[in-house]
Amino acid sequence: MESAGSDERPRGIGDRKSGPPKPGPRPNAPGIRAQADIEEIEALLNRILSLSVPPVARCRLLSSGFSSTHMLKVETPLAGTRACLGCGNCIDACGLLSREPVRLQRTAQRTSMALETMVGSDCDRCDNCVMACPQVDTTVKHYVVKNRVVEQMERLLAMASADETDWFDWYAESAGAGEGSGA
Repeated sequence: MESAGSDERPRGIGDRKSGPPKPGPRPNAPGIRAQADIEEIEALLNRILSLSVPPVARCRLLSSGFSSTHMLKVETPLAGTRACLGCGNCIDACGLLSREPVRLQRTAQRTSMALETMVGSDCDRCDNCVMACPQVDTTVKHYVVKNRVVEQMERLLAMASADETDWFDWYAESAGAGEGSGA
């Protein structure tokens, strides 16, 4: 009869001896793609993010592409492909295009290249397009959030006129007024 404390059985997820699962993708796990290593691409990524054009297409090319377990119903094998899906998320997320919808009339396409055509060098450099793209690796998005978002929002606020920021002052004052009026 085998004792309850026998070490012959395989260790499982719930086994205390195995410890907590390690975060992040396992490199040899089937269907899980290895994402871009920021340390390897940081210099190039910073250069891309400093350009005055939408960075989404270039960030997508730095990423790892489709996983072999993607859920798109297509006949063409897509594993590893870095091509634009044409989903239009980057176009929908663009602040410049929401302020100037007349630019949308330049093309009916909804690709990252169409975004570059419509925005050109007038890009706000807010990086919303990068965050909205399903093809950009999570590691790149985390880098943008940790290292770029605050800097870019400060720059955009500095560019805004006083009329454009009055609503923000009003909101901050009204939110602050409600703090001390508790029962």
